[in-house]
Amino acid sequence: MYMYEIIHTNLISKITYSIYNFIEYFARDDKTKTISVSIPSDILYRSQLICEYIKGEIDEDFDLDNLLMILYMNFIKECVKNYNPKSVYALLNKTYYDTKNIIISDGKNDISIDRAPVKLSVLELSVSTMDFKKGQLILDEIYELYHSRYSFSKLLESLWMDFIYSYKTGQNKRAYHSIIKMLEECLS
Repeated sequence: MYMYEIIHTNLISKITYSIYNFIEYFARDDKTKTISVSIPSDILYRSQLICEYIKGEIDEDFDLDNLLMILYMNFIKECVKNYNPKSVYALLNKTYYDTKNIIISDGKNDISIDRAPVKLSVLELSVSTMDFKKGQLILDEIYELYHSRYSFSKLLESLWMDFIYSYKTGQNKRAYHSIIKMLEECLS
C-alpha cells in the first residue's frame, strides 16, 4: 500500500506539473502585450544618451524600456492622485514638430519650402497586461469625455516625447534628477 501511495503521489505531481506548464505556456502571451512605438529619431537618440548617463551614474542597467516604464508608472500614479482629464487630453493632442511649409516673402513674391520630413524610429516594447489595462482605462475615460479614441502606443509616445521635448527645450532642466525621483517614487 505504501509503494502505491508513493507512485500515485508522484504521478499526480507529474500530471499537475505538466498541466501547470501547459497553462503557463499558453497563458504567457496574456501576461504581456507587445506595443509598437513610433518616435522621432532625435528623441530616441537623446533618450539613449540620458539612459547611458543614468546607467553610468547608478551602476545598474538602465535602458529605454526602463525609462519608458518609469515615465508611464509616474503618469499612472499622477492620474490616480490628481486626475486631470483635460491635461491628459492635451498631452495626447500635443504636437512637437511643425509640418507646415516654410513661406518666405519679400512683400511681392512668396516662396514655399517643404520642411524635411521627421525621421521616425519604430520600437517594440513589452508591457504587462496589468499595466496595459491601467493606461487603457484612462484612454477609455478620455474617449467617454472627449469622443476621441487614442491607442496605448499613442499614450506611450506622448509621454516619451513630452518628457524629452521638455528637456530639450529647457523646460525640464533636471531630467536626470526627475528620472531618479520618479524611479524612487515608483519603487516606494
